[in-house]
Amino acid sequence: MKRTFIERFKNMDTLLAIVILLVVSLFIVQSLEFNYPVNVFPLTLEGLIALFALIILLRPRKINRTSEEENQGTPNWLKIAGMFFGSVIYLVIMPLVGFYITSFIFISFTAWIIGKNYSLKALGISSAVSLMIMFFIFAIFSLFVQVPTPSGILL
Repeated sequence: MKRTFIERFKNMDTLLAIVILLVVSLFIVQSLEFNYPVNVFPLTLEGLIALFALIILLRPRKINRTSEEENQGTPNWLKIAGMFFGSVIYLVIMPLVGFYITSFIFISFTAWIIGKNYSLKALGISSAVSLMIMFFIFAIFSLFVQVPTPSGILL
């Protein structure tokens, strides 16, 4: 029996890994225009994201699934399209606004959209985690490595 395109991607992890690799490849293409030392920051992050996506893509899958598990693995195309187009918008706006502010907003809303709880509390938690991530990135690249991040009008 021949499977349809969507049936091949019932496993959400596989589809997510493929979308992440596509988005990261867009980031890598943009980063190739930067000279050293400016290119160290984006290429490091992009390399790590691509590595994690490959690990997700290549890890063994569970063969026997119940019907309830299969329904949970059905891709939500609206979330996937939102993630892809949100990433493209992030790439366009980042040089204008700046890395830290755009990344904070992007990470906050992406984590909130991917989750199952759309309450204000969940958005607050996503924003708090995003803020911690941004402080971590700032500490590593600005204070320790002293590599500049993309700047814009605001920061």
